[in-house]
Amino acid sequence: MAFADDVLALSPVCYLRLGETSGTNAVDEVGEVTATYTLSYTLGVDSLIPSDSSNKALRLAAGGYVDIAQEAALDIVQDITMMCIIKTSTGTSSTAIFAKYESGTTGSYAIHIASSGGRIRWVIRVGGSVYDLSTVGNFIDGDEHLIIGRRSGADMKLVITDPDGSVVETLTRSDAGTGDLFLTTTGVHIGAWTNVAGAYSGDVDECALFNTALSDSEITDLINSWAGITPPAPVEGGAADVYALSTFEIQQAKASDVYALNAATVAYVGNPADIYALNALEIVSGAYSDVYALADVQLVQGNAADIYALLAEPITSPTASLVTYTCVIEGAADSLPDLILPISSFQGAIRSGRPSFLSVVVPDALRYTDDIIARPNGDLVVTRNVIFTDQSSESAEIARVNPPSIRTDRGARSSSITLSGEKQTTNTSPKAVTIDQVNYRAFQTDGKRRFRANLNNNLRAGDEAFISVTGETIVVDQVQYTVGPSQAAMEIVEA
Repeated sequence: MAFADDVLALSPVCYLRLGETSGTNAVDEVGEVTATYTLSYTLGVDSLIPSDSSNKALRLAAGGYVDIAQEAALDIVQDITMMCIIKTSTGTSSTAIFAKYESGTTGSYAIHIASSGGRIRWVIRVGGSVYDLSTVGNFIDGDEHLIIGRRSGADMKLVITDPDGSVVETLTRSDAGTGDLFLTTTGVHIGAWTNVAGAYSGDVDECALFNTALSDSEITDLINSWAGITPPAPVEGGAADVYALSTFEIQQAKASDVYALNAATVAYVGNPADIYALNALEIVSGAYSDVYALADVQLVQGNAADIYALLAEPITSPTASLVTYTCVIEGAADSLPDLILPISSFQGAIRSGRPSFLSVVVPDALRYTDDIIARPNGDLVVTRNVIFTDQSSESAEIARVNPPSIRTDRGARSSSITLSGEKQTTNTSPKAVTIDQVNYRAFQTDGKRRFRANLNNNLRAGDEAFISVTGETIVVDQVQYTVGPSQAAMEIVEA
């Protein structure tokens, strides 16, 4: 019950665990709504909660759904969070998973499978306008995925998580309107838009609806609870370095270091690594080792000890390996020089013999939009660069996709560009690569092994990976990257 307890502690307006093994009524743990299993369904299938194998889930065949009768609690008009877990290998056009709609085109809010590519879409209707976020990746893959969609004022966020707790995709936008959500006269459906329209086929579990915008930390706690991850204990100052920068005072936190730089206000205590408020930038969080995005400096990753790139000052003597990531849109095909872009985060899944995908978030949309549009035929490339403590270095291209699609997100005070693309390549010269720094090992539902490790410049899909800590050897089906201000991880999936 640990996961359910954690969900209930956040005060949902309704929460259907969908774990019944008989009958036609789906119990709302909050006691607010009445829900009925309808038409084609199977009760009591295997759990979709990695941390609780004793739990049961619901399997819907095409045409089956859960009908949640209309109640005032479902008429959420401002901040909202939706959560559900799915597992499916079958998808049809615009398949509803969890939705409050009165027709296939008019509704309040929904999580659904998009019309193509197995993408997950989080959509709301504000007045007469529809706002959405849609993933790059295909999640009709037979794996469990925890899906959380959030609206807070004009901001929207969509988070998709794998069974090991790794966040596969995070999407945001800040222009989703501030008006009230459109209110339908109908209730909510699980597995359908209305009645049987857009019927979902697959397993579904743990559907919760909140009339608040869960915080990022609350979302992270739910992900950890679902995956059975116990967060590391806080690190006391001394494991992370303390710096006095310019003439500004240092404020010591109980868990780790917190800094106020250039008169910025520190609003958060580090847990378990450092958090900084730099210049007028938003607060940036590190995890395990420190990661900072400062002014126009490239994303910098520390390793055990702190590494800083402040203003325009170069780092000349790192106390640990310094890692940076360079993002380029190639210009030769458009008779232009290559365009080097700053990046705040990126995600990718690199495969051999089938399409790979890459999604990069570029800050300061107004500055770079015209230059990006001017290169419609250039590949999007991310390179990982390492400077070692002896001043030696290496660089390697870790992701390349065809000319990307462009999405611009603009708020009142900031803007960003998300570049997303795919490309199919084949590893024609597979090699053996030793992976030393592995911190997680799991089995997928298909029995394939998955390892989480520090990034490695040399590993490619199709290579043979030797996991030194366990002595195992696998052929790599795909290499997944998730890099941003709060994490830098690589996941290796067995072929």
